[in-house]
Amino acid sequence: MYFFSYNHSTPPDSERLTKLPVELLENILQRLSSKDLCELNHTNQLIGQIALVTLYRSPVIKTIEQLEALSTVSPSKLQIVSELNLEHVGFSIKDFHLQELNQCNRLRILNLTNCKASSSAINQILLPSLKYLQTVILNNCALELTTLQLLGQAGQHTLLDLDLSSVVLKPCRNFDETNDLDALVNLPLPSTLVTINLSYCRWVRSSTLENIARNCPRIRYLGLRWCGMIHFTTLRLAIMLLPNLRTMDTMHMSAITHHDTAERLIKESKSLEEIRYTHTNNMLSLSHCIRARS
Repeated sequence: MYFFSYNHSTPPDSERLTKLPVELLENILQRLSSKDLCELNHTNQLIGQIALVTLYRSPVIKTIEQLEALSTVSPSKLQIVSELNLEHVGFSIKDFHLQELNQCNRLRILNLTNCKASSSAINQILLPSLKYLQTVILNNCALELTTLQLLGQAGQHTLLDLDLSSVVLKPCRNFDETNDLDALVNLPLPSTLVTINLSYCRWVRSSTLENIARNCPRIRYLGLRWCGMIHFTTLRLAIMLLPNLRTMDTMHMSAITHHDTAERLIKESKSLEEIRYTHTNNMLSLSHCIRARS
C-alpha cells in the first residue's frame, strides 16, 4: 500500500513564479496569447499586474472591431498603452475612434498610416502624449497646421522619428503649394528629431530642406524620395549643416541622377555613409545605392 502526502512547504506554481525577476516574468508572459494573459490577470496579484501591462502595452489591432473593443476598456488600461499601431485599419478609422482613445496619454509609438480621420481628431490622440512620443508615423494622412505645431512641441521633448511621407497639408490652395515646415522645426530649441521622411510630398522645396537642416542638427536619416523640387546646391548645404547625417534617400530626384553626383556628396560630407538615388540613362531608370568607403 502506498501513501501519498501533500508537502505544504512547497509553494504553488504562482508563488514560485513571483520569486523570479520581473524582467524574466515579462519575457515569459510576452510569449503567451491574449487569451492566456487575460486568464493570468485573475490569478496572483503580481503576475496579474504584469499580464495586464503585457496585454495592453502594445495591443494588436488588425480589424476595426478590435479597435472598437480597445476603446471600451477602462481609462486605467488605456493609460498602459505605449505602442499603438493602427496601420491595418487606417482607411476605416473615423474621428470618434481616435477621440475614444484620448486616455492613451503615455504613447511612445503611434502609427496612423492611411488614417482618414480629420487632423483635429489626430490632434486629440497626439496631445496627451506630447512629452512621451518617440516615433510618429502619419504616412498618407491629411494634416493641418495645428498638427504640425503639436509635432513641433513633441520635437522639443523626446520625438526621434517622424514619417510624413505622402502627407497632404491643408488648407491647400494649389496641389503643389510649398510648405517650409516652420511650425514643426522653427522653434526656440533645436528639434530632437533623428529621422524624418518627407518622401512623395509635393509641397517640399529647397527652402523646406534648408529649414530642417538649420533647425534639426541631430538628423541621421533624410527621406526625400520623389521630392523633385530640391536643388543640388541645397542638398550640399544640408550635408554641411547636418553633422550626424548618415543616410539620404534621394530616389527619383532630378538633383541626383548619376553616380558621380552622388559620390561628390559622399566625399563632401564627413558623416554621410549612404545615398540612395535613381540613375537615369536615356529612357531607363535604375535604383542605386552608394556607400562611403571605409
